[in-house]
Parts: sequence; structure tokens; C-alpha cells
Amino acid sequence: MAPKVLIVDDDKAWLVLLKKELEAYSDSFSVIAVDNGRDALAVLRSHHITIMVTDLRMPEIDGFQLSSYVLKNYPDISVIVSTAFDRPKTRAVVLKSGAEDYITKPYTATYLAEKIKRVLKKKAEGGSLHNVSLETYLQLVEMEQQTCTLRVSKKNGPEMGVLFFKDGELINARTADLRGEEAAYKILSWSGVSIMIENSCPDIERAIETGLQSILLEAMRVKDEDDEKKAEAARAVEKSSEPPSQPPPSAPKPEPEKPPVSPRQAPEPVPTAQLTVDTVRARIEGRLGKRSGVMDIYTDPNYSDLIYQARRIGDAFGAGELNAVYLNHENNSQMVLVPGAELVVVSLEKDAPKDRIIDAFL
Repeated sequence: MAPKVLIVDDDKAWLVLLKKELEAYSDSFSVIAVDNGRDALAVLRSHHITIMVTDLRMPEIDGFQLSSYVLKNYPDISVIVSTAFDRPKTRAVVLKSGAEDYITKPYTATYLAEKIKRVLKKKAEGGSLHNVSLETYLQLVEMEQQTCTLRVSKKNGPEMGVLFFKDGELINARTADLRGEEAAYKILSWSGVSIMIENSCPDIERAIETGLQSILLEAMRVKDEDDEKKAEAARAVEKSSEPPSQPPPSAPKPEPEKPPVSPRQAPEPVPTAQLTVDTVRARIEGRLGKRSGVMDIYTDPNYSDLIYQARRIGDAFGAGELNAVYLNHENNSQMVLVPGAELVVVSLEKDAPKDRIIDAFL
């Protein structure tokens, strides 16, 4: 998708002519042209703009107000200011405020196009990636402590968003009307994206305090819920279109009951998915005896979200089924979480043989 350039100027006739001539550069960028500041604000809310070119002298909302608003609320958008009243002081104020460039009228479409392409080239210095795993690339950004701005676009659809990183930390994000963490969750739930990388980050207010890994896990959880809702809707549609069902077949003959287990036969071990407090205690005592270093065994559903996140990480790396999670808190307390028929917590003494206890559930 070509970058979008917003041009704002109250000279309607000149604006129409300029937009027409810039169509020759449609392979590099597309143009949206409006003749007042209010319409420009509406475009900013409804389109993903990369560059804005604005005249200074306009009624109601002038170029100073408009560029100031954009630089504050859309800091990733580069601003080019144009004016027919060129003064050194005006130029200094405009550039000091954060505008990318300052040009004077009259100018040709070719001249403006070269300015726009120069800005676009600068923005694309970090390169671009297509149809990639966004979460994998973001973890690389975090590990390498990069400072950058990432423009993310969905492969299938018009949605686009921006992620801002400083020293490997995600500090802000935006997409449509969303900002901060809410925008980050939305962007990170997309699959099959293209990324344009800018090797810098604007001076933007930090709006995200949560760590990247937590945001990635939450985004994956939200995506899973959305996928499940879509799958349920598809199944409902498929079921409604099925032909009338045939009469049910006759019930099968009941199988003869199996004889009870002989007292001499050892019972089958309880599968991990069916473990309870009592069976967890029995497993540990059967493996280590009474002196196992266990302080307490109880249930606590408050750790359910942690178990969910651990499973997501395991699935991402193909680690197989999750049988137990070991936690070592800052106060040196340690515990083993066992997901089963109920979430069982095994609280351990400081010198407990945690490896042998964990082995009991593998």
C-alpha cells in the first residue's frame, strides 16, 4: 500500500491542479487534498497519513495550529509547511517546532514530489519486511534494545498502525482512534503483516508501562478469543445450511461391565489433567515420602492466567503439554503450580528438592 500524503491549502483551484499533477507519482505515494483545517482533522482520524503538507495562512484553523496538533497527536507524521509569505523568523519558528521542511510558494508539483520522496526515503532507511511474524520481530527489537518507529499494515485489509520503541521498550502505539496499550493490543493481534522500519523514534509521551512480553501474551489471548468466536459463527452457519438429519440409528448394545480391579493389581496412575490436591499429595509422598520439604498443598485459581500464559509460550516453541510450573519469588519463597482438575499449588521449604518434586508430574 502506497504511503498517503495529506495536502491542506485554502486555494481550491490551485489545490485541484496540484493533486491532478501529483497523480504521476502514484507509484510512490497517494494524495488526499482538502481546503481547510477541519477537513484535515477528519482525514487524520480516518486515514493512515505518512506526510502532511499544509499552507500557513488559512481561515479558522491555520497552518501553525494544524501542524502543532499533528506534531503532538501524530508525532510519526512528517509535516511540510508551505507559505507565500516567506520570512526568516517564520522559517525558524516552523522548523524549531518540529516540522520536517519549509517551502515557499509558488512551487511546482515536481518540486513538491521530490520533497515528499526525500522524506519517504528517510523514513524507509531501516528497510521493510513483508508477511512476517510481528511478535517474533518485536522480540528482536527488544533484545537488541533498538530505538525505532514501526509502521505496521495488515496484509488483508486497510488497517495500519504505528509502534514506538526507545531502547527496546515499547513506549506508545496508535491505530485509528486508539492510543497506548489499547492500540498495541489491536496491532499485535494482526496476522501476516508488513512492517516499514524507521531508525528513529519521535519525542513522544510514554503511554505504555506494561512490558512487551505481557502485551504480546495478552494480544495472543485476545486473538484466540476472536478466532474462536469466528469459528463458532462459521459452525453455526454451516449447521444451519445442513440438510434435515436422518432418523437416529438404533442405540448400540451396551458393552458388558468390566470386572473390578483385583486388589493385587496396581491402579493406573492418575493423568495430570485429573490431578487434585489429594492426588498431588499422594504423588509427592509416593516419590519422596513424608519428608519431601512440602509446606502446604492447596488450590488457588488466581494463578490461572499465569498457567494460560505459560501454555501459550510452550505452544509457540512446540514444547508439548504443560505439566508443572516452578515459581521462585523475590522473598525466596518457592512453589510448584500443577494444572489439573483444579489448579494445585505446592508450597515448598527453602531447601526442598524441587527437581524431584517436579519430576513427579512429568
